[in-house]
Amino acid sequence: MYGHYALLVIAVIALGLGLFIVAKPDSMWRLTEWRNRARGVATGERGPAWELSNRIVGGFVILTALCTAFGFWQFEKIVAEERARQERARDLPAWSIGPELPRLTEER
Repeated sequence: MYGHYALLVIAVIALGLGLFIVAKPDSMWRLTEWRNRARGVATGERGPAWELSNRIVGGFVILTALCTAFGFWQFEKIVAEERARQERARDLPAWSIGPELPRLTEER
């Protein structure tokens, strides 16, 4: 039952990445230049459009981290509710379908 901790790991990594993207735009620009050079694409100037897209991407990654953290927080509650439901279902009597089914018409 350790699978839900993957949500926590994803949340922490995404939060760190999102904060890095927003807080270190110079490093992100160097990464963009490096990627473009590796692809053989000419890199232009760092303009306002790139700055805005960098902030949007950083915000999206932070939002993803927060949603994932919320999923981790709710996971335990959902699992506990499901276990309680299964326990209640075990206490119910078994379904029984007997050989004597009710007749649709009365025989006279």
